[in-house]
Amino acid sequence: MGYRISLYCVPKTVVDKYREYEEEDYRNDADFFNNLEKEKVKYDTLTDVISSDGDNSFSTPLFKNRLGIEDDMYFGTISKEQLLNIIEEVRDNHISSWFNGRIVTDKEVGKTFQKPTALYLMKDEPWTPEDARKANQTEWNHKALLWKSHFTGDDGNEKYLNIDIDTKNKWLVSGSDLYEYLIFDLIHILKIFDWENDELICIGG
Repeated sequence: MGYRISLYCVPKTVVDKYREYEEEDYRNDADFFNNLEKEKVKYDTLTDVISSDGDNSFSTPLFKNRLGIEDDMYFGTISKEQLLNIIEEVRDNHISSWFNGRIVTDKEVGKTFQKPTALYLMKDEPWTPEDARKANQTEWNHKALLWKSHFTGDDGNEKYLNIDIDTKNKWLVSGSDLYEYLIFDLIHILKIFDWENDELICIGG
């Protein structure tokens, strides 16, 4: 199992109690994570964004003191401003940059690009109109398939990959792992989160 980061909503009064934890406190309360009063917001998300954070732009360590458990896990808080930074990061570096060069326009045909591996073409050869059609058709077919994809959840209800219509889940509008849909979950969380009374916690391990 790889490293994963998930988001939780935790009352600020609870978070404040843990901020001052020292190693001895943790040893005396080793099961604090399971006992933590938390509501799951989104599972397994933003791992590559938060783990690349070098200056606390996207999250802040939960504990003021370095604990041994942090050798294998990460505990952080995400403020409203940091969530806005995450949204900007996802938009600029995980969505717009992802599309750059994938949807091929007529103006780009004939220019020199490294062609998609899926087309089984050699590198640094000019695009042709047929190359462009293949690249776009493959991309659009994949997106259409994702919108049709569904599965049966643990509750026995049908669930879709790109939309979350579970009325009991207030946090997600999409639930997709793809950044181009995840960004709508992040904006939704930004708008409905009770920033005054709760903390948005990110826990990874």
